[in-house]
Amino acid sequence: MSNTFTFGSRVRILAHSSLDNALIRELWSGFTFTASEADIVSHDDPSVIIGSPEPQALDGHSCVTSVTAEGIYIAAKDSASLTDGFLSILSAIKPICLENGREELSLQTGLRYIDRPIERKAVHICVFPETSLFFLRRMVRLAGFLRYSHIVLEFWGTYRFKCLPELAWRERSFTADALKPIIDDAAALGVEIIPEFNHLGHASSSRSIYGKHTVLDQNPRLATLFSEDGWAWDLTNPSVRPLLKKVRAELSELCGRGGFFHLGCDECYSYEGSEEKMSLAAGFIADICNEALSEGRRPIIWGDMLLTKERMRYSKDEPYECNCKSEAVAHELMSRLPSQTVIADWQYNIKSGVWRSTEYFMQNGFDTFVCPWEGRENLGSAVKTVKELKPFGLMETTWHHLPKMVRDLLYLNYALEGDAPSDPLLCTETATLMRKLLPATNYEEAGWARTQLEFI
Repeated sequence: MSNTFTFGSRVRILAHSSLDNALIRELWSGFTFTASEADIVSHDDPSVIIGSPEPQALDGHSCVTSVTAEGIYIAAKDSASLTDGFLSILSAIKPICLENGREELSLQTGLRYIDRPIERKAVHICVFPETSLFFLRRMVRLAGFLRYSHIVLEFWGTYRFKCLPELAWRERSFTADALKPIIDDAAALGVEIIPEFNHLGHASSSRSIYGKHTVLDQNPRLATLFSEDGWAWDLTNPSVRPLLKKVRAELSELCGRGGFFHLGCDECYSYEGSEEKMSLAAGFIADICNEALSEGRRPIIWGDMLLTKERMRYSKDEPYECNCKSEAVAHELMSRLPSQTVIADWQYNIKSGVWRSTEYFMQNGFDTFVCPWEGRENLGSAVKTVKELKPFGLMETTWHHLPKMVRDLLYLNYALEGDAPSDPLLCTETATLMRKLLPATNYEEAGWARTQLEFI
């Protein structure tokens, strides 16, 4: 009895309508080394059938995949789980012969049940003026293939808003039409895009250490929209809230239907000087969270403005991110937040144990994302926190280091399910996936860096 299922240059796939799209056909070609094409025939059953396989029961799991010598059978409880199963099959395809006219590929026989180790696994991707559409599209496809349920997209002066054109750099930004294929890719892979726009600090839409300001460098007469230093929105200006409401509407339309909007609200330096200013910020954050809810989306905010060093017992050994100066103001803000608010707890220097900050937010009744950044120890402590506390979800942040953190998306998959391989193996596996997901057409597009030398 054969221990493989073999197929050639053309395959008929009977699949649920959610998989009947151009991206799935493109991925079939990519994962078969361009040696096979998929003829997808749509049906209403949440299953995939190739050849003449025997049906299999879910037995309480989200998805089951079965490969026999006669064919492939995938069944799932919903379309997202079915996509998980189909993508797992793609990644297991092996080449036998790739010569033109003699194409033959195979899959090892076996039965496998697939369940996500965590319901909400997100990645936060910043779109900078230096970000190419090709690289962004690759990252969205990689996250979708790795079964990330959500992608937070934060545009740093790179989306051309209709409500205020100066919110984008004229020559370094993207239109909705240019971004639509990327948004469509996410939808085809069952990934929800969460729009993000900073509603308090980071109002310059640029990193402060480089001194750029997206709006004021292009139109200084808009200075009254911002705090004196330009870093935050001026919460006393009556024009600010209507503008931010228009921003949310445009981004929600761009990113498609979804249940969340990330409001930012971290590192509010301009309002840290006094309890009066912090109290003003507290009222503003509570108000915009309620506005987001009225617009049909649960608000997400960063958690640092809810924490004090006193509360977190700050020390050099455990330097928690605590950007509220007063326990009284922190209590005021937390007590005024609507209960549906989701806290994104970013902690980048906690390298062991369970995060006390996440436990604190959960004890106060808030759904909480554990948000690590880079470094295996920080990622490891985040995974430990997820496994022990079972919070709302995990959100990997990447900021300006996304190119060198690409392999961390795969690392987190392994870490959530067991042990991760070494970095060299993560590099080669990630590179192999990226070639299949969206092949490069030139040297600069290949891999995840435009060059191989930082200095010449």
